[in-house]
Amino acid sequence: MYDLGIVLAHEFDKENSFELSNESAARVQRGVELFQGKIFKKLVMSGGMIQGSEIPIADKMEEYARSIYQNDFSGKIIKEPISLDTVGQMVFLKEGLINPRRIKKILFITHHWHSAKATAMINYFFGKEFEINVEAIERGRYAERRIEDTFKIKKFKETCNKKIPGEPLIGWLTREHPWYRGKYPYGPFNKEYFVIQLEKLKKKNEKD
Repeated sequence: MYDLGIVLAHEFDKENSFELSNESAARVQRGVELFQGKIFKKLVMSGGMIQGSEIPIADKMEEYARSIYQNDFSGKIIKEPISLDTVGQMVFLKEGLINPRRIKKILFITHHWHSAKATAMINYFFGKEFEINVEAIERGRYAERRIEDTFKIKKFKETCNKKIPGEPLIGWLTREHPWYRGKYPYGPFNKEYFVIQLEKLKKKNEKD
């Protein structure tokens, strides 16, 4: 059994009052199914205030999970409500949630089209001391999107080469990623916002 099952958010459906996109909903649905099957102990919803939303997509994901799960979820859902994209998810999950809880066994849940890039990032951020797998849903769909997303791996690796040895992940992220240093097109975020929110997330998970 894994300690955590982590559902990586996709997007909101902006045309429908910031409800979950079909892909975000499908990932949550699979996460709930695996939780019901006792594949992991706790379910994590990962995603911040994307696309101009005033609430984190992790909140909407939790709301949807509770609507489709008939039993009690008390104490079983954890949220990472800061990240704006996949690389941000890896940083905030690891530094703010996984390390403070001393978690080692993790199952990530995402789409097959997204799994190559997600796996490349997981391999970079997590070492051999972790036992990690990826549940890739809806295989065979979105073939063009998978090709497009796989091309982004090269850019990610180039950015990784700019990390200074010993530099905190949040320092590297807010220095090299434009979205985390104040240029996210959908919201007025800045470096200080992410540093502060990460510290809050760390403290919360150190207590839990």
